[in-house]
Amino acid sequence: ADMLLDMAARAARSGQRPAALESLAFAETLSLDPERRRRLAVAYWDLGGHSRSLALLKRAGLKGPKDADMLLDLAVRAQRDRQRQVALASLAFAESMSLEPESMRSLALGYRAMGESRSATRVRRRMGDEAGLELDQAEASAASGDGNSARTHLARVRDLSLVNEEARRLVLIYQGLREYAPALGVANRRVLARPEDARWRNDRGVLHALMGDQKEAIADWNSAIALNPDSLAPYLSLGSLYASMNRRKEALDLYQRAMSRRRVTEDDGVLRRILAERQKLLSAPPENL
Repeated sequence: ADMLLDMAARAARSGQRPAALESLAFAETLSLDPERRRRLAVAYWDLGGHSRSLALLKRAGLKGPKDADMLLDLAVRAQRDRQRQVALASLAFAESMSLEPESMRSLALGYRAMGESRSATRVRRRMGDEAGLELDQAEASAASGDGNSARTHLARVRDLSLVNEEARRLVLIYQGLREYAPALGVANRRVLARPEDARWRNDRGVLHALMGDQKEAIADWNSAIALNPDSLAPYLSLGSLYASMNRRKEALDLYQRAMSRRRVTEDDGVLRRILAERQKLLSAPPENL
């Protein structure tokens, strides 16, 4: 089985998908222990075979936290590849397991990302996540145009000790309401607590820019790039700001640096926007720059 899995991995790396799938199908006919079933499932999902991967995971005797995390990862990949039913089935299977608090939060966020608000609420109530429920209600109120209700829900959780992803949701909801000051307060506390976190530097830079503080925005985005050069979001934000300030050469140099990264952490959408912004600068008449 190990030899077949290794053969499949080599074929996948060289772009020979049919050969990789053939090796995996042969491995699947063998008597596999749970760990090799997991390896086989991961190999299938790396090739986009998410439904096959889920079927294998269901037969692998999943129990522990790492197994739940595998299912949550599979749901994210399936959703990204527009395989909604597989994503929902993966979340439902994960929900049937004994989950740790962090996995339950990820499960609730996974349901919300797919528009399954009732399922998200069910998970949050199961874990007693009152803060998460308040954020869900704030998000729903903001989406319906009820800013006052959204602010009320946000005020109840603003000073709580939230996990990173929930704190980012809090900031984004405030940002959507154009309540930049409380959002910046949350971001400041996160940067102080986690100065090495490039995402919070980037998020705070966005808030500074929205508040008109270009100097602080530039400082945060440069810090974010230094902390994590493979994250493209701060390159895009800083380059756009430079372009708006007629600092064309700096913007182009920044975009070139972003394009040279080989291990980016975002999807292709961010890179496509960088390429589009770069082309816009290159094709614009000098007097418009």
